[in-house]
Amino acid sequence: MAPKAMKEGLAYLKVMEGFFILARAKVEGGRVIAVGTTAVRTLESASLGGNLRSQKSDTEIFIYPGFKFQVVDAMITNFHLPKSSLLMLVSAFIGWVPQVAVRKVANNLLTTAIERARKTIDKDNWSVVVTTAPRVDPTLSVCLDSLLIAGWNAKVFAEPGNYDYLNEEHSGNVVFNKTKRGVWWNWVDSCKWALENTTAENIMTVQDDSLFHPDSRIFVENFLWPRQDAGFVSLYTPKHYSVRGHLKSKPPRPLGLNRIVTKSLWGACALIFPRSVLEEMMENPFIENWRGANLRTKSAWEKKKKERGENPHLIANSDTAIGKMMNNMGKSMWFMDPSPVQHIAEHSAMGHGGNKGRRNCGRCAKYSTALKDQIPFHIQGIQPENLVEYKDLKKRQN
Repeated sequence: MAPKAMKEGLAYLKVMEGFFILARAKVEGGRVIAVGTTAVRTLESASLGGNLRSQKSDTEIFIYPGFKFQVVDAMITNFHLPKSSLLMLVSAFIGWVPQVAVRKVANNLLTTAIERARKTIDKDNWSVVVTTAPRVDPTLSVCLDSLLIAGWNAKVFAEPGNYDYLNEEHSGNVVFNKTKRGVWWNWVDSCKWALENTTAENIMTVQDDSLFHPDSRIFVENFLWPRQDAGFVSLYTPKHYSVRGHLKSKPPRPLGLNRIVTKSLWGACALIFPRSVLEEMMENPFIENWRGANLRTKSAWEKKKKERGENPHLIANSDTAIGKMMNNMGKSMWFMDPSPVQHIAEHSAMGHGGNKGRRNCGRCAKYSTALKDQIPFHIQGIQPENLVEYKDLKKRQN
């Protein structure tokens, strides 16, 4: 046997030996302890589909809170920095490990990392507000964890309901509405709170079923703002915004940050507004006059407007309203593609359906890969250094 082939054969035998040891341990009720997050990802990748199997392949597995571990019973790991996918892996393990002692150690690790992140949060020019309502499958904790890991601390505005699943870290940042405010007014309340209680120049409104890529904050800061008339930058791009829908062949849009022209707006999972734009919006009479999306017949619409006027909590379609306001104000709307944010709820709190089809991103960013390796620094398909207007705007901002 040639030396190279011998080495490969011995390596294969070693792999198979390890595989049978693991398989036997699981069958006999033993515990598998992974040393390091790489070992965790390797073992869990080998068991995707429910069965542990020997294989040679790459993996794009992304382990975050809610992940169901198949092989690993415990792990030994080092400290992990905020804004990292590895911290999300540790967070996922916290909610799964049954042993109190191990959970406490892991919890202390996560708390320390979050506290370090919090020291840098709020010193910056950001305010993040999240709106939420009771769901069949709550997603708020996962959303808030992903925000913290990305480097954002959020204030939550919650409709009446049961939120006992929130840990102390998250529940301390929640404004619990005493009465039902509804989709529209809960969003308006969150915006007004950000304007009245912070001096942040960048204000992001978030829906509770949004999962953020760990690089979201540090990456999007490079794009603020693409034009002087920018109304918002969205970190979530629904499927049909990734194509040029007005063209018959519907070719894909370029990767990067794209301006979308639409009469209203579809999807408001994660919108970043300049403070001045949000201030102008909150002073606009449109806020008080909005009654939701129109109905097809005039008589039905007049009846529905009256009903919603008497019961403001029934007013919804905040994304449609935001889009209309942008157009009325002469502001442009920008979307990042591939989408750093995914829509994760399988059931809508409003009964609009889940996250399938156009209710999710078409080109979703891979959470196991840095955004800088997936999204080019392009605006409308052009590098900013080639855009005179962009360069002039940056000079004025600096």
